[in-house]
Amino acid sequence: MACTKPPSPPVQTSSMSWKTAAFALAGLLGRALGSPLNTSPASPLLARQSSSTFSNPILWEDLPDLDVFRVGDVFYYSSSTFSYSPGAPVHKSYDLVNWTPVTHSVPRLDFENRYNLNSATDRAYVKGIWASTLRYRKSNDAFYWIGCIQSTGKTYVYTSAGSGAGANNGEVSKWDWKRSGTINRCYYDCGLLIDDDDTMYVAYGGTNIQVAQLSKDGFSEVRTQQVYASPAFIEGSHMYKINGYYWIVPTKVASGEWVLRSRSPWGPYEQRVLFDNVPGPLSNAGWAHQGGMVETKDGKWHYIAFLDAYPGGRIPVMAPLTWSSDGW
Repeated sequence: MACTKPPSPPVQTSSMSWKTAAFALAGLLGRALGSPLNTSPASPLLARQSSSTFSNPILWEDLPDLDVFRVGDVFYYSSSTFSYSPGAPVHKSYDLVNWTPVTHSVPRLDFENRYNLNSATDRAYVKGIWASTLRYRKSNDAFYWIGCIQSTGKTYVYTSAGSGAGANNGEVSKWDWKRSGTINRCYYDCGLLIDDDDTMYVAYGGTNIQVAQLSKDGFSEVRTQQVYASPAFIEGSHMYKINGYYWIVPTKVASGEWVLRSRSPWGPYEQRVLFDNVPGPLSNAGWAHQGGMVETKDGKWHYIAFLDAYPGGRIPVMAPLTWSSDGW
């Protein structure tokens, strides 16, 4: 989330490429966020539909630092809120195009008294939810939100029961978020991976990327280690396990996306460029960056990122991803 643009380092370019989508029917793009929600009732705003074409931005809303994933039929999208309470809003979709808000992972910004904004010198304004991560863990039917809170330098773990989402095609009937753990380390701009054996890993950091292994309950740290040192400033890591490889996907700040790949969560990691300085769909906005990858049920992959589009905020855009014959 830094504002300065780093110099371009000597790096390889990947054939897994960001593509401009075919812009057509958008569907329901603009809505009021409304009040924080703790239930997921059926809604005419989110009828089950499948959009083969779409237009960018997919949402005309300020939803930065996203993390996106799928549980069964349902896609979930988590984002930053900085100064707002409740924090870390979550949206759901059935087609990656039509989204509706369903809950907030952080019910209150109550980390310190300074969040009451007592005075101009005693406040934690804009020190709320920065880039964070959200995933569903099937083994204990729980959603995990993990994020570093800048004013404390600590990482907090919030959980909600999943209402049987793993066995119910991703549907959640009720959310009950609570703070479940505190880690005395800042997992800056983190991404959570739940491995095939149910081990939980978190990739995090700026420039020097770290990976932490969490305890069995996910509430504390077992170990952490640096796995990659970048020649330029990168942040916003997401972590995945795809085709036997561990992937860390950080952003080259404000203009592009990198990909790191290894056979072990602890490295060594190979690095390539997913894209850099690719013009976005809005002529008066910035480049797409700090995005995440998600797979549909039929095996297709998409990349969702955001554009800096003053004064509208950082708004999400989407493009298909393809894979090369050598797995990049």
